[in-house]
Amino acid sequence: MTTRAYDLVLHGGRVPGPDGAWRRADVGVAGGVIAAVEDRIDPALAPRSADLAGALALPGLVDLHVHAYPGATYWGIDVDEVSLRSGVTTVVDAGSAGPYTFAGLAPRLRAARVRALAFLNVAAGGLAAPSGELLSPAALDVEAAVRVAREHPDLVVGFKLRASPNTVGPNAAAALAAVRRAADETGLKVMVHVSEAPPDLATVLDHLRAGDVLTHCFTPYDNCVVGEDGRPRPEAVAAVERGVVLDVGHGSGSFSFPAAEAWARSGLPPAVISTDLHRRSVLGPAFDMTTVMAKALAAGETLERVLRAVTALPSGVLRGATGRSQPPGVSGALDVGAPADIAVLRLEDRPLRVWDSRGIERVAERRFACLLTVRSGEVAFASPEVRLVGA
Repeated sequence: MTTRAYDLVLHGGRVPGPDGAWRRADVGVAGGVIAAVEDRIDPALAPRSADLAGALALPGLVDLHVHAYPGATYWGIDVDEVSLRSGVTTVVDAGSAGPYTFAGLAPRLRAARVRALAFLNVAAGGLAAPSGELLSPAALDVEAAVRVAREHPDLVVGFKLRASPNTVGPNAAAALAAVRRAADETGLKVMVHVSEAPPDLATVLDHLRAGDVLTHCFTPYDNCVVGEDGRPRPEAVAAVERGVVLDVGHGSGSFSFPAAEAWARSGLPPAVISTDLHRRSVLGPAFDMTTVMAKALAAGETLERVLRAVTALPSGVLRGATGRSQPPGVSGALDVGAPADIAVLRLEDRPLRVWDSRGIERVAERRFACLLTVRSGEVAFASPEVRLVGA
């Protein structure tokens, strides 16, 4: 009788090595963690196995910007299904709840099928309405935000601010100071949304430190990190050089192909790829993570940079946000002992017509298909193309 050493064996995939090179390897999963990555693992050593037929086996993808508070906010949706079918195993809600409403979001995050964390909005009521959450100075409650973050250290990774005219109006200076103060008091990170000015990009970036996140970096509005001359703006370059993290945050109105293409040409570090999935963007033009990744390829990013932008880069943000050597359950690599969150993707030479937030079209010559998603050692999504033996 064969001893069952694993719960699941993924056979015949290609895994990334520490040097960035790909190698064919089998992955053994046991007890919710990656137990082995070897040239050959006998599928008979597990009750379930799958042949990956050369597809890419990656650590579970991390979506750093979603809105996962349906029913209580204008933007919120249930992100579980759309995330898992794209290989995403960790999501971060980007400020849907503020300190007065986080008690309702917290149990949703803990019950999610994906691993779900959150940036806490410094606006007391979060994003109950489409906009206007900080047009009144009374909506800022830093003390409450700090208290709630400390009450939920397993969920809150930082603080969120939407810094644009229709969200903060004349209160931009006070709002930026508030989000900075909350982060400094807790040691957590900041995520700031930009679109139109005021406040201008330079003012926003002056409030961000290493590890903080500027989201909607390729917005088609005037606070884009690429200037009208088609070159990365000096203040954006300086911010990246001091460790500020750029985040795509695609959404429905926050992605410009010309800007993304200019950044890819620049040779500067890639931006984190995130979807900003919400009730509008899930219907287009973002749709899901694999579509946004295909857009990054169409914009001129290399495969290696795209995959880094959905694994190691956002995982690094979360490591820094939690102040731990490894955030709970999140890993940017397929290492033995890491959580068994795994995305199996196939890169297909099959054109896909895509468009940005202003309708500018491109044809992505290559696209990603998610074949399998494993979350905490359990198969959470399987394409009809994948046969799970023993299922």
